[in-house]
Amino acid sequence: MPAFTPEERTEIVLSELEPLKAQLQDAGVECRSATDQRILTSPQYALAIPIIIRFLQEGGLSDRTSSAVAGLLTGKGAALKAAWPDIVALYKAAQDGTGPRVKGDTAIHSFGTKTMLANAVMRAFSAKRLPELLKLVQDTSQGETRIIIMSPLKPKRTDPEVAAVLERLRADPQMANELATWPK
Repeated sequence: MPAFTPEERTEIVLSELEPLKAQLQDAGVECRSATDQRILTSPQYALAIPIIIRFLQEGGLSDRTSSAVAGLLTGKGAALKAAWPDIVALYKAAQDGTGPRVKGDTAIHSFGTKTMLANAVMRAFSAKRLPELLKLVQDTSQGETRIIIMSPLKPKRTDPEVAAVLERLRADPQMANELATWPK
């Protein structure tokens, strides 16, 4: 089977997103589409977060679809911070590397879901999650997306516990270049 055209890829993604759009609208979240970025600043954002998480947890989505949906977990607020455990679980489970971004496609691209979920982890971080973040950033199985989730550590780099972890990460080939740009 040849690679899909861009239009075919878009149609596949839109069809995968229809159930999420319906779920959001049924819950009273105003949106024109399932990936309407206005959701991030909507008064109903707290209602949308568990719906978005459940949709991603159900799986079976193309990477392109799950990446777009994961982008909806990069807003602000207490509800996002409360969803930290679920967001971290999704991040850990997300595939890294390359492959078809749309089901049935033969075109190979870099996967985007893990990167988007890394951004969500960063946005959901709160100080009480510091021990968990320190453990997660050292988990080499999470790949280079750890550079993204490491950013909340930068202002805390003088904290002895954080400084010790950062020093260990300076020997990590995936993290060394980024940490070389950080002041000690």
